[in-house]
Amino acid sequence: MEKRTFKIPVWIIYSLVFAVVVAATFGLLRFEGLTNIWRVDGIAQHYPILKEFYGILHGTVHQSLFSWSWNLGLGADQMTSFAYYVVGDPFAYLIALFPADKIELGYQLLTIVRLYAVGLSFLALARQLRFKRAGSLLGALIYTFNGFTFYVSFHHPFFLLAPFFFPLLCLGVDKIYKGKSFLWLTGFTAMVFICNLYFAYLLGLGALVFAAARYVDLKRRGELVRSFPRSLGYFAVTIALALAVAAVILLPTLLAMLSSSRTGSSTFANGLKLYPLVYYLNLPNALFNTTGTMYYWDVIGTGALSFVALVWSFRHFKQYLALNVTFILIVLGVLVPAFAAFMNVMSTPSNRWLLLVSMPFALAVAHFTDHVSELTTKDFKWFIIATIGLLVMVFVGNGFTFLLRQSHYLNYGCLFIFMVILSYGYMRSMNGLPFKTMLLAIVGLNAISIGTSFYSTNFNVSVSYNEIPTGSATSWAKNFFDGADKFLKKNMIKHSIEHR
Repeated sequence: MEKRTFKIPVWIIYSLVFAVVVAATFGLLRFEGLTNIWRVDGIAQHYPILKEFYGILHGTVHQSLFSWSWNLGLGADQMTSFAYYVVGDPFAYLIALFPADKIELGYQLLTIVRLYAVGLSFLALARQLRFKRAGSLLGALIYTFNGFTFYVSFHHPFFLLAPFFFPLLCLGVDKIYKGKSFLWLTGFTAMVFICNLYFAYLLGLGALVFAAARYVDLKRRGELVRSFPRSLGYFAVTIALALAVAAVILLPTLLAMLSSSRTGSSTFANGLKLYPLVYYLNLPNALFNTTGTMYYWDVIGTGALSFVALVWSFRHFKQYLALNVTFILIVLGVLVPAFAAFMNVMSTPSNRWLLLVSMPFALAVAHFTDHVSELTTKDFKWFIIATIGLLVMVFVGNGFTFLLRQSHYLNYGCLFIFMVILSYGYMRSMNGLPFKTMLLAIVGLNAISIGTSFYSTNFNVSVSYNEIPTGSATSWAKNFFDGADKFLKKNMIKHSIEHR
């Protein structure tokens, strides 16, 4: 009789590691008496609109989303004003569960909930792509915790919706190729259209690249169920249905965007043919680190495991042809301002599209982890050569010195520790529990090191200035008019009584 062994579900292990990483990173802000509400856009845009949305959901502001409001500037349409940030954000509606005096806390917790959902969405895709348990788990952690997700978590939390939806779109694409229902992709596409037009543009391009790469991969493996013409037909039907479902929100938002003063006001790519030299010199270090001076949103900050998985993937170039070609296109893309401008809706050369890069990195990590027991001496040789090459580029780009921020040393230290763990597994056993535990631990430690580089005042001196103190947002919202609103209300009541 075959003996069955109980295995903890991957999502539970992910949840436990997630809790530890969040406690060690976001917890620092709480310990230091700070929030993740940015002193610039956070307090000026994101928090006020969430607070106003709370009032709409509870019916305390005496107006609905489908109405005109004189409280928005000199007067504006509620729906188009709120659509960009909260209407299409499924997590924003959870703010209604918080008491009225805890909206500031709700803002912070919803950021963490969005980040948690990012990893869950990748786990769903990993299951669809049939990765093993270890590959799915480590891929999810790499996808969830990186420089981009940490950066937007305390600058633009709603940007976490893009990495949340991206794996779901990819999942829907894969289902169509494998002969399954196209309704999955229709639903996710409609949600993205409703969520944010900018995300729809960016994720649409990302999903297009995934669709092409996945088609090539399945075709080469002989696993393609639907032919290209049939799949193309399903994609067309999917987009048409999604547009129809989202039209009630999409069309007013699109019309408002086209009439906005920001539309067409910028020169394509700011007129740049190439970036300034300092941008290119910073790129090697930006692979692991994102704190410090950021040029044109060159936010990557992936983990040490991603770098090793990238080298391993190129070592098996033909086997992972589509993935490796994608990496080459990414490298070419970060070098040209015109590409960044194209990905940024034909405007400025902002590399926000790099939020999509965490997907191929996570997929490479998942593949590498599933085949880690097959490593050879030649693989280790190339790991060492690639690491030395990276360090040389960092040395040159940093002005022929290794004088970096303290947090940057932590991330390179994680790369060294990871290489030691791989060597241990190669000499002993890569299938045993000790090796897998150490691998998981170093990935978690690397995630914490990336996070602390943002949230710890020991590593980031600007955090105490950029993030507002606990309680300040609530106080700011309460005293926004410096008492003028209370004075006006008092006089209106007095005037009403006198004229009865």
